Amino acid sequence: RLTNRVFDTVGVEYNSSLNEETFTAGCSAILSTLVAEDLEESCHNDFNGTDQFYLVELLSYGGSATRLQESEMGEYLEDLDKNYSPQTYSECFDEEVLFDELVNDHVVGATIGEVASVSARIIANLIEGQCIGHALYPNPEEFTDSILEVYGSNGMLPLQGLVDILQDLALINHDESVMTSSEEEDHDHKDVSADHTDHDHDHDHDHDHDHDHHRRSVIELDESVRQKRHVDYVHEVVRLNIDRCLSAKEIFLSHGMNTSKGLTHEDFHEICPALIQQKVGDYCKEEHRHHTAGKDKLKSYIYGSIFVLLVTLSALLGALIFPCVKGTNKELLLNTFVGLAVSTLTSEAMLHLLPSVFGLHSHEGETHSHSDSDGNHQYLWKSVMVLVAIYIFYLMEVVAVYLKKDGHSRPGVQYQSANQKDDNSFPLEAGETKLPEDEQNVTESKYKVLKYGTLPLMIIVSGCFHNFADGLAIGATFSISLGRGFSTGIAIVFHELSHEIGDLAILLKSGMPMKWALIFNVLSGVTSFFGLYIGLVVGTTEEAQQWILAITAGMFLYIGLVDMMPTIIDLRNTSQPRLTFILQNVAFIVGALIIILVGELEHKINVNL
Repeated sequence: RLTNRVFDTVGVEYNSSLNEETFTAGCSAILSTLVAEDLEESCHNDFNGTDQFYLVELLSYGGSATRLQESEMGEYLEDLDKNYSPQTYSECFDEEVLFDELVNDHVVGATIGEVASVSARIIANLIEGQCIGHALYPNPEEFTDSILEVYGSNGMLPLQGLVDILQDLALINHDESVMTSSEEEDHDHKDVSADHTDHDHDHDHDHDHDHDHHRRSVIELDESVRQKRHVDYVHEVVRLNIDRCLSAKEIFLSHGMNTSKGLTHEDFHEICPALIQQKVGDYCKEEHRHHTAGKDKLKSYIYGSIFVLLVTLSALLGALIFPCVKGTNKELLLNTFVGLAVSTLTSEAMLHLLPSVFGLHSHEGETHSHSDSDGNHQYLWKSVMVLVAIYIFYLMEVVAVYLKKDGHSRPGVQYQSANQKDDNSFPLEAGETKLPEDEQNVTESKYKVLKYGTLPLMIIVSGCFHNFADGLAIGATFSISLGRGFSTGIAIVFHELSHEIGDLAILLKSGMPMKWALIFNVLSGVTSFFGLYIGLVVGTTEEAQQWILAITAGMFLYIGLVDMMPTIIDLRNTSQPRLTFILQNVAFIVGALIIILVGELEHKINVNL
């Protein structure tokens, strides 16, 4: 009856067909039926009028007989939705979409002619199965678009793009590098490409008609084509056992696709089951684990050693700075770098090491997978608030100690003004600070470092642990891929630079001569080479790194907050307390910002080789 009603509405015989104009005119009759409260009864009602009758009925839905307002169309769609079950919730429409497309003046409303166009568009959308309202889920095509945007160009996925996808999915074949050579591609398959020249022309001319034929062309080769050179190879690829790690080229050819042209949206949809089968079957695990074997492994050793060397030698930057300053300026410089060390040690432990210990953050590139989780991001900024609280209480205590006329200095490493000269260190001039005699002569141990108290020893030991862990991180990521190793190495060099300079400042301020401070700093850096080579050889687990980092974080927090914080709180023994206070605060803030930026941006550092 509904079909008859539409034909009767537009005045077309039942044995005739509707054209675009008559179909548009009849859409209002269809909508009138679908929007009824009793759909079954409405479908069996007799013919009630012409197309103009139903248009006026729709036009006056909100009470007006001349214009249909956007809000009234919204109410109409709500009633229509009660009798409608969409096929998808990723493509939807509402009154705003309809009016934006088909109505000239939203304020005045839709005319009767515009209502007819709106009716036709509603019916077309319903036929496509679109939902009424706002989309609840993304359009399926958006997933493919996103992949092709990253790995392809101009809406096509080239062979190298598929290789990159396999790499990121850990589905790379150890011989895959051979498959990416365009010269070999042209040489090995020029005849196969020629076999499909005519077909590719038809494919471009009428893609929908010849799409399936294109897929079957490699399998259904006729006898004359089978005589050509390389055809046996292609035929064999089609019949290869799929229960093994397939290369990108094999996936291309097994689906009958031209490796020189790339994949369209439809092509990519067709190969996705192959990618899922390869991932679920875990056929490429062994190849992926040993991907850096051979020439890549040599590069990993070279580049990893370079990064570790940069970290180790960063202390030399301090050696270039300190001899150039004298007198009170050297005191100011040392105090400034102590503030920098307090900040970077505490920030490093809170923002970088502890998240790694608890599995919230890792040096390894795989743990980021192009984007951090919301939990990691929240942890970072909540940890920043902890640092802010520490800083605020530090300021309060500095002011309180400075304003206090008398009282004892805070415990920790104490300093005193002296016009003395130390035979093993730089000359001490007016205004410079020096460890008290009883602290300096605590023991005449054969171990030089114990001569200067426990703080330098703890700095060196914790530095050994931290450098060893950094070496593990660099080695482990280089064992995965060169690009990920570069990313981790760059991040570690940035945050270790301030640490090494700060550590050198602490050793010097503890009374240790420059020569021994450099020697111990460099020796502690050597442990990172051990970590690097262990990480490269055995591909150490993240759990092992977490235990090492846990010890390192504990030492960093103890040194920064217990041993070093008191030395920057009591400024009464400094020659220029106000300037020292300003410089230490600047250093504290700068050090924290460096670690915060590394924690925020480290996962975005990426080097593609």
